[in-house]
Amino acid sequence: MAFEIQRIRGSKQQFRLGLAALPIREKLRLPDALRERQVTLGSGNVAGRTDGA
Repeated sequence: MAFEIQRIRGSKQQFRLGLAALPIREKLRLPDALRERQVTLGSGNVAGRTDGA
């Protein structure tokens, strides 16, 4: 499998610029949304778990 490094780097740069343009409130909401998604998907390794697992 050949990786298109320039395309990947360009995509990452666009993503970073998009995140930088977000308001601070939205940036602070992102980790919570990711955590909820992880729990929904049923991942066994969820940071901040309090169920003793």
